[in-house]
Amino acid sequence: MKIIGYIIVISILLNLLVQFGLILRYYYPLIIQYFKNEKITWNSNYDRVITGAFIGLFYLALILSRKLLTASNELYLTIPYMTILILLTVSMYLIYRIGSKERAKNGVSSNIKNDSINKSIQDFENKYTVLELEKIFDKLVEYDFIEVIKDNESIMDKNLFVKTLSEGVLPKEPIFKLHMDNIQTKDFQKLLKNKSLKLTMPKFLQIFIIKNVTATPASISSSKSKNLNGAKKKELIESIFLG
Repeated sequence: MKIIGYIIVISILLNLLVQFGLILRYYYPLIIQYFKNEKITWNSNYDRVITGAFIGLFYLALILSRKLLTASNELYLTIPYMTILILLTVSMYLIYRIGSKERAKNGVSSNIKNDSINKSIQDFENKYTVLELEKIFDKLVEYDFIEVIKDNESIMDKNLFVKTLSEGVLPKEPIFKLHMDNIQTKDFQKLLKNKSLKLTMPKFLQIFIIKNVTATPASISSSKSKNLNGAKKKELIESIFLG
């Protein structure tokens, strides 16, 4: 009978631990969001029901566990009680799965909504990763092609470059100066536009100014190489976008 008693105690502990683990795992993201002072993703439409179900089932499991401990000598009661306890654990798992799916669904729809809002205010669409933009900026600095003309003390130059191109929103006035002539600017914009959709030359010149401050989209587009260094310049610009 001692062995049966041990089995019952271990079974009770395992079931309660699994149940408590499911509850903790479900609410862990909310706890983290709270301590990070982020927006809590609590949805009263279903989270309130799930909380009530968790509390009710866990309370029933505790009552049943106490009855099991006192009824350990009566096998005819132990088996049905243990079956009910396992069913309670399975029920909590199913509730956890339903709640997690609902939260994920709401999270996805929220992201889609935010993306559509963001796209509606974007002037161009960025397809570069942060790492790719950082590498482009590093190459521009290495070749002495860029400088910041609108300084922002709260953000590093590289981060400002990444932020400006990632958001796809044109600044009110140019932020960077490119030490490039019309030909180089034309090549650079053309290559940058491969993953910066809708970044036309007029939009490009709202972010960057170039050595020829009187340059216009039309004059840059019509520029042609008039010397033998044209090919070398193009290769140098192309190398900025190589990994």
